[in-house]
Amino acid sequence: MDNVLEKLFQCFGHKKFKSELQERAVRAITRGVHDVYVSMPTGSGKSLCFQLPAMLQDNKVAIVFSPLLALIKDQIDHLAKLKIPAESINSKITSKERERILNDLHSMKPTTRFLYITPEQAATGTFKSLLDHLVKYKKVSYIVVDEAHCVSEWGHDFRPDYLKLGNLREQYKSIPWVALTATASTEVTKDILENLKLLHPVAQFKTPSFRRNLFYDVVYQNCIEDEVGDLAEFLRKCLKDDDNIKPKDKSSAIVYCRTRDQTEDIAKMLTSRGLKSMAYHGGLKGSERVLVQEQWFNGEFPCVCATVSFGMGVDKATVRAVVHWGLPQNVAAYYQESGRAGRDGKPSFCRVYYCRSERNAVDFLLKSEIARAKTPEQKQRCKNAYKSFEIMVKYCEDEAPKCGGRCDACADSRGVRRALEQHMRRAMSATLQRAGFVSHDDSSDLEIESYYGDGGDESDGENERRRVAQETRSLIMKEFANRKRSIESERLKDNDSQSAKYSKCKAADSTGTKVNGLTVACRESYLSLLTDALNNNMTNMKGIEEPTRALSRRDIEQCAVELEYEAFSNSTVISLYRRCSESLYPALKNYEPKKHETLGEFVKDFEKKRREESQKDRSFVTAAQ
Repeated sequence: MDNVLEKLFQCFGHKKFKSELQERAVRAITRGVHDVYVSMPTGSGKSLCFQLPAMLQDNKVAIVFSPLLALIKDQIDHLAKLKIPAESINSKITSKERERILNDLHSMKPTTRFLYITPEQAATGTFKSLLDHLVKYKKVSYIVVDEAHCVSEWGHDFRPDYLKLGNLREQYKSIPWVALTATASTEVTKDILENLKLLHPVAQFKTPSFRRNLFYDVVYQNCIEDEVGDLAEFLRKCLKDDDNIKPKDKSSAIVYCRTRDQTEDIAKMLTSRGLKSMAYHGGLKGSERVLVQEQWFNGEFPCVCATVSFGMGVDKATVRAVVHWGLPQNVAAYYQESGRAGRDGKPSFCRVYYCRSERNAVDFLLKSEIARAKTPEQKQRCKNAYKSFEIMVKYCEDEAPKCGGRCDACADSRGVRRALEQHMRRAMSATLQRAGFVSHDDSSDLEIESYYGDGGDESDGENERRRVAQETRSLIMKEFANRKRSIESERLKDNDSQSAKYSKCKAADSTGTKVNGLTVACRESYLSLLTDALNNNMTNMKGIEEPTRALSRRDIEQCAVELEYEAFSNSTVISLYRRCSESLYPALKNYEPKKHETLGEFVKDFEKKRREESQKDRSFVTAAQ
């Protein structure tokens, strides 16, 4: 037995490697000749690729950059169970702990084998001084960048501070570097190698993302009477009865939701159905999030309903189900999140509950990001995210590639087609009901033929019948669409005329006439934004240079009304109105008082201009006069 295998068993208790690729990566890192890049699926043993080589280097410490304190804690706890000394310097530790760690690292023979830090910590004077000392006395075995996809703007977890790590690579060229990730497209891989400035030639070890123990399927929410009931039943099947197993080793599940409110609602409804669940999201206090995560890890409850903030750092082997309540935003994030299931290699399930409304919500958010992007790089990144989202939509609304029975499309293709056709029928039926073209009772009779075909032989007459039926349906749907537009237009006009009666906007009743397509509700929303911005500015003025007379809430609101009206009166199309209004908001929001330019003087100037305009109006003589 060579020293690598001997150390593998001695430190980690394994008699052999998980895969040939893992072994080759470990041996390449151990040789220390080249920088190494490792891309392996979740649960395939990436961490061992650098941990084992580091343990072969006596009296040296490996510096590991990791993006999250939760992930760092998980890694340190795992190493502690193996009796391997690992430490972290971060803002959460006490001054005594910091002093103890630094004293050990400055000693002749440090006991610490791994030092975990965040990339933000790398910019501090304390770390720079420490790293200089360790390199000077040749005490650094490796510098490791975990979750390396965070260095790429193409990645789904981009962290700007990761970009600064490339400067360290240039500064300490004698230390071998290791970069690891579970999800990396071609663009992300290229960014990792370039932005971290890894020395060429880089030894690369990459495996396909496919994991045979995971089963993927899609369920269409509009085809289910009781959505949460279906979810609860699915989770019960995945979470088998583990009465004779320790709580920590029991099966568990994650339900990813798009919003914080959804996590709370789904958790309550699952609990009411006898499946104890807790919510996890960014709105909870830090201590509450830690408590929920620890209780879930310890098996005190089986299911956690979370936003994507429950991300990196989740490394529990017995996760049997990962559910997405709605469509994920991109493929890379979905792979990372669904990959938290079945890390022990046992069969596990990944399900997407799909509905059009959730898809449209994500679609709107991504398109908004594209619209807000300013630089070409930002725009390209947003477009890339939207392209990835479209792939997710296509997966849910079209046939999927063959995978050998590990997804619903391969395991039960006919069932998937039936479910998809039912989903399309229900979606179309709901659209027609909202438009008032069919009643609820008639909607069940609405049929849309399969656009897949049944693969059987058909006569020419049957083909002709289907062609005529399809053309007839197309004509009917066009007429429905025209009627719907007409009805919606009338409905909007009625709603707008009612809203204009109570609107604070000037000339509210002329909104649709002056700017085609613009609604009173839209003007009110921009007015509200401008009012909030002015109120914030007023608050910021306190103690600096306040107006000569106190301004009431009505005064500030009147200023906002005039600003909004100026944008309205100078616009002829809705796009121009939006542009004018949106340009006002950041100018007000980011306003900083300069000398002789306080909000008080702004109001004085504003009132002066109003008086001048009023005098002009009184002196105006019409042609008739």
